[in-house]
Order: sequence, then C-alpha cells, then structure tokens
Amino acid sequence: MTESIKERQAQGSRCLGCGVPFCQAGVVFHGRRLGCPLHNLIPEWNDMLRRGNPEHALSRLLKVNPFPEFTGRVCPAFCRRACVLGQSGEPVDIKANELFIIEFAFEKGLMLPHIPETRSGKTAAVIGGGPAGMTAAWYLNRRGHRVTVFDAGSEPGGQLLKIPAAQLSPEIVRRRVRLMEEEGVSFRCGAAVRAEELEKDFDTALSCTGPESKKESLVVLAICRGKEQAARADRELMGYTSIEL
Repeated sequence: MTESIKERQAQGSRCLGCGVPFCQAGVVFHGRRLGCPLHNLIPEWNDMLRRGNPEHALSRLLKVNPFPEFTGRVCPAFCRRACVLGQSGEPVDIKANELFIIEFAFEKGLMLPHIPETRSGKTAAVIGGGPAGMTAAWYLNRRGHRVTVFDAGSEPGGQLLKIPAAQLSPEIVRRRVRLMEEEGVSFRCGAAVRAEELEKDFDTALSCTGPESKKESLVVLAICRGKEQAARADRELMGYTSIEL
C-alpha cells in the first residue's frame, strides 16, 4: 500500500469533530440520498484509525459491510455528502479510509476464511452472482446454510465486472470470490438452471439478478438489497421472526 496509516489517522481525527454523525444515517431527504445506505459505523472505525488500530477498525467496518473493497472503490460516497464538516470546509475522506482499512487487512493476512462452526442442514440457491447475489450468499453462509450461487456469466461478479478496471479491477472481485469459496460458498457459472432442479435440490431460492449498469450507486444499493433478501430467506429457513445482519 502506498498510503501510511498516519495519512488516514489525520482524516479519522477530523471525523470526531462533527458531533452528529449524519454520515451513517442512510436517509433520502427531498429526493436526495444522504448518508451511507448500509449504515456503516463510520465514526467507530474512524476513531480506531485515529488511535492507530486498523485491526479493530476492520471489525467495526465488517459489522455491516461485507465487501468494503468494492464500496471503497466505486461507491458514490453518500456519506461524504452528509459529513457535517463539509458545511464549512472539506468533508472527511471517508471512502479513502474505508478502502485503506480493508486493503490493510488483505495485505496483512487478516482476511481469513470465516467457516461456520455448525451447519443448519438447510440449503439455499442464489440466482445471480453480482453484488446482491454475493451479499446474500455471504450472509446465508455465515448463518450456517449451504449456499450455491448460479450465474449465467463465465465467472461471478455480474455488474462488478462491467465497471472500468481503473476503478475496480476484476482481480479484486476474484479475490473475494476465492475467499467465499474457502468459506464454503459454491459457484456454478455459465449453465442454465431449471426450476425443477431448484425445487428438488434446495430448501429455498433467491432471485438476486439486477440491471446491468456501470452506475456506482447501484453497487452499494445492490449490497443493501442482498442483505434484505438474505434476512428474509433466513427467516424462511429457520422459522425466525427476525434476524440481525
């Protein structure tokens, strides 16, 4: 990495001067989206950066965002729009801090496979291997279900692979797919899937296909949608009335 933690510490320190963290609100005000739709715990991980503890910052970042290596590159940074410091000067460079934390983690070998200690015995099929499908698969696997992702393309990634490589290299997507495979998620690409097969082999199926677009905002919103779909599927599989993601 070219950046030192001191550069990010300076931005993290600025974050704590706002008083009210609208950056994590994720609301639509007069038709304009303000704050992170994922409700990222921005002040918490910025505080950990300020303290020189990127490892703890990582734990707070991954609490609500499964793929910060994507959002740290291609998100339109709704959080920056809502930064209080931006009312009188330059807003905090939140997106750069997010990307620093996750890339620090990969570089230092902190992103190890998280394999569930127990399995539920339930199976889930996820149709679509883009950001929504990958997110749904990530959460359902964490919940202990056996997950298979079906994608019509030659490899998983969907709209992520359509983003210019200068913004998001396909290798960044492949790195995450490899990690998910190590965690137990299966990917089946380039083959049609029939409804009869899904009904026979899986306890539930989720359709996570979406529009093919290069718009940055669709990535973070697709991740939000994938979280919601995973929550509904988990309730169906386990009979719960609620789930915390």
